[in-house]
Amino acid sequence: MNIRSKKLLKGGSLASTSIIETDVGSYVRKEVNIKSNREYGYQRWYSQLKRLQRYNVLFPNLFAEVVRYGINDDSAFFDLRYYENAVNCFEYLSKCKNRMHFYKVRTLVTQITDGMEKMHSVKIKSCTDSLDLYFEEEIKRKIEDCLHDNEFYNFYKKDDIVFNGKKIKSFKYLIDEYEEFGKAHYTLPMESYTHGNITLENIIYDEDKDTIVFIDPYEENIIDNCYNEYSQLLQSCNSHYEIYNSLNIESFENIDLDVPYGIEKFNQLFHSYMESSMTESQIKVVKYFEISQFIRMLPFKLNVDRKKMFLFYSLASHLTNKLLGKY
Repeated sequence: MNIRSKKLLKGGSLASTSIIETDVGSYVRKEVNIKSNREYGYQRWYSQLKRLQRYNVLFPNLFAEVVRYGINDDSAFFDLRYYENAVNCFEYLSKCKNRMHFYKVRTLVTQITDGMEKMHSVKIKSCTDSLDLYFEEEIKRKIEDCLHDNEFYNFYKKDDIVFNGKKIKSFKYLIDEYEEFGKAHYTLPMESYTHGNITLENIIYDEDKDTIVFIDPYEENIIDNCYNEYSQLLQSCNSHYEIYNSLNIESFENIDLDVPYGIEKFNQLFHSYMESSMTESQIKVVKYFEISQFIRMLPFKLNVDRKKMFLFYSLASHLTNKLLGKY
């Protein structure tokens, strides 16, 4: 196979994503360096490959199809089927501007929740102690992995920080309360198959065919359940990961977010879906995991977009203050 052209796409991880034109067709290539940053680069990339391969069999047509994989110099790669007319759901929803598009948003919520329900229908026995491992690895360890950065270390030690015009307690000084909050509400620990990284950017939608495809799953969630899964969607529609991530800012003490109509309505409809199928305590578990999504990404941001590490730590602090009733 000869590569004729290669167009790099944007991405926030240590793996690169591109569209390649070859003599036998077009593909999406995801590749990663196999010698540096292996823990947050190659291992994460490899988990995506293995999960995609399994899910191509278990859930036909729901996940992007793996065509080939291998090695190229110092990089490992896998190629996916190219869905030419599809856009990611964050991009699609951002173009839904008014009430004329409400039915499109509602349809998309239904398709995404139907897809998740297929995965979540396969139940896996678990235990409440699993949350201890999650907290150790995805909260404490991820913070510790960033503290060698002196500026972040000094920022992390502050009692209070300012986020979006409010003086709030730093997550460091709420971490014990946060841990106990999770334990108090995580009482139904059943697990399942999950996507593992189901933000709106990791779902693509072909409007002409009216179909969705899940992309970029991964394996490193420690706990695979609907609570964690739903929290990753909330990361997009409720706490606006993609919007914050797109900002080029020097200060996050005052940020005026422009949230598109489509994202707002998706958030409302998805909350209604959760409220119809979950207890109040279970929704609190989802909110616990929503906060964790911003903590567990900190080492990635340290490597690829250092300023965002401070931003997302502050956003996690804001969400924790709100969840624990500090304001």
